[in-house]
Amino acid sequence: MNANEVKIIFALSMIKGLGDTKLRNLLSQFGLPSKVVEADLELLAQAVGDKLASEIKELRDYDRASKYYEKIKSLGGEVVIWGQAGYPKSLVDIPHAPPFLTVLGALQDIDERALAIVGTRRPSHAGVKVAHDIAYELASAGITIVSGLAIGIDSVAHRAALEAGGRTIAVLGCGIDIVYPREHKDLAERIARNGAVISEFLPGTPPEAFNFPKRNRLISGLAMGTLVVEAGARSGALITAKHAKAQGKPVFAVPGTPVAETSAGTNELLKTGAKLVTSAKDIFEALGIKITKPDEVSRVMDAVRGLSEEEKRVFNALTAEPVHIDVLAKKLGIPTSSLLTLLLRLELKGLVRQLPGTQFVRNL
Repeated sequence: MNANEVKIIFALSMIKGLGDTKLRNLLSQFGLPSKVVEADLELLAQAVGDKLASEIKELRDYDRASKYYEKIKSLGGEVVIWGQAGYPKSLVDIPHAPPFLTVLGALQDIDERALAIVGTRRPSHAGVKVAHDIAYELASAGITIVSGLAIGIDSVAHRAALEAGGRTIAVLGCGIDIVYPREHKDLAERIARNGAVISEFLPGTPPEAFNFPKRNRLISGLAMGTLVVEAGARSGALITAKHAKAQGKPVFAVPGTPVAETSAGTNELLKTGAKLVTSAKDIFEALGIKITKPDEVSRVMDAVRGLSEEEKRVFNALTAEPVHIDVLAKKLGIPTSSLLTLLLRLELKGLVRQLPGTQFVRNL
């Protein structure tokens, strides 16, 4: 992303009262951050009011934003902006999507196949084993593991993914230049080399308590579903599960003994509709995806990059959930006959699978 665009989005984010939603709406209306600032004052006022419109035109914090940008570059990081290339597709439409993300490492297309694994900071031996084994098997099959770099289940999941030679993403509740907890500095560096460490906060933002419930929506948002392995009745992992449910994504939970405090939250999730999980196989079956090795995922992603714009549009509209061709045709605004031709092309390329009843899913 162009340096000037990044500096502008940072400066816009520092305008008090603008907020993520208003800023994202401006990006939707005008496009690039520079186009927001260059927009007619009257149009801006119609969108956000006179006071904010004037502050946008002044952009008083541009110099401070430039220092934030230089800090990120000094770390070897990047910035992706909502609505622009590189921003995770899985986050675009979630409630309260952040206007930008700072990234150490790299977000890749294969990260669309991801599962969030979260849980207590004080896991039992059994909880550690279950989290490790499931994360290891998922990562071995080409599934990116998303978590929050916290002590306990989060770090177990990240480490297991790395052990498996897979990818993992850590979502921070502080600036990208701060590792929290400090003892996970080496782990964060390994994650950045084999996935990504990301944050929605400006550099220097401390790991304050109220940041973590907010960042949890990104953990669930990046993933196809969220697995909770051991969580107390007031665990932050339950906030992630709540976000997943609000985003229309499945929640999985590992059952535990009723007398264990760290099972209170997971058992409650199971009572209220979470899917019971004891192995990675349960997750694969629930999501309706086949086990795929990382090299196969790479092959498929190469095939995706070679698709025509029409084929990409159809492929991007499909998920692991079966959808009837008529529903898909209505969603895309494509005649059923034309859509069927495109789907057959994708099926021949091994990217789409047809199910009984003229339903289709991604073959990945």
